[in-house]
Amino acid sequence: MNIICIDDEELILKLTVSMCKEISMVDEVEGFTSVEKALEYLEGHKADIALLDIIMPGFSGLELAERIRRENTAAAIIFITSSRDFAVEAFELKATHYIVKPFAEKKIADALGRALKHFADAEPKRILLRLKNGIVRSVEV
Repeated sequence: MNIICIDDEELILKLTVSMCKEISMVDEVEGFTSVEKALEYLEGHKADIALLDIIMPGFSGLELAERIRRENTAAAIIFITSSRDFAVEAFELKATHYIVKPFAEKKIADALGRALKHFADAEPKRILLRLKNGIVRSVEV
């Protein structure tokens, strides 16, 4: 599972990256202070979870979320922003969570938990069946 964090505020970026790296099932966590740098990264990588500031110089986090959603419809998108004004647009993009700055670290932990549950619920459940002839089949439940 790959996570990207984008925020032009260094302290918040460091906090979100650090918290994401603590998740055991995460393969890669990348942090960016600009949408442009994140877009360059996304040319060769997929984001399963994205923590995005909305109000950024240049492109907005909403525009980046649209791009991520086009590439990966199952991605969990968490917005972290200083404004409540974009909540409707965020949820139109099927955001997993919307956090308003300033926030307690628990808010990030809760949002990440919700994102991980999103993936656990989306995983098809499978069982192995051993047939009489000795063949083993994997069957989706």
